[in-house]
Amino acid sequence: MAQLIRPTTQYCDSYIEALREFQAEGTNQNISITSLRDNYANHVQDLLDESDAARVKPGKVPAVYYWLIDEGEYIGQVSIRHPLNESLRQWGGHIGYRIRPSRRRRGYGRQILRLALAEAQRMGLIRVMVTCYADNIGSRKMIEGGGGVLDSQVQVDGKVGLKYWIEIL
Repeated sequence: MAQLIRPTTQYCDSYIEALREFQAEGTNQNISITSLRDNYANHVQDLLDESDAARVKPGKVPAVYYWLIDEGEYIGQVSIRHPLNESLRQWGGHIGYRIRPSRRRRGYGRQILRLALAEAQRMGLIRVMVTCYADNIGSRKMIEGGGGVLDSQVQVDGKVGLKYWIEIL
C-alpha cells in the first residue's frame, strides 16, 4: 500500500526516473538530471528546509513536502502550504500534488490527496484550497471526488484555472 513519507535520499533512482518522465511531457525543463544526481542530498535537504519559516525564500510560504512511495518506488509528491500568501490565494492553494506520468490513472492521485488532507488536518487546517487547470480532467475528478467544491474560475497563463475548497472536518 502506498504511503506518504518525508523526502529522503533513499529513492534517488526512482525520483530521477520520474523527473525524466516529467521532462518528456514538457515540465521541469529547468532541472538538470546530471546536476540533480550529483547534488541529490542537497536537493532533498532543500525540500525539507522549505517547511522552516526561517529558511523560506522571500515571497514564499513554508511548505511541507511528502512523497508518495509504493513498493519502494517514488510515485509522486504533494506539498502542503500554510499559511497562504496573496499569490497562493489567487492560484496554487494549500495543497499541490503531482503523480509521475507512468503511474497516472491507477488511483494514486486519490490516495495522495486523501493522505495529504489527513496531514493538513494534523497541521490544524480545517479547510483547504486546491487548484487545477480546467482541461486537467483527472485532477478535476480527483479533487471533486475528494470533497472539493468549485469556488471560482481564474485565468492562469492563458488557461482557465479552477479553485476548489475542501472541508476537512
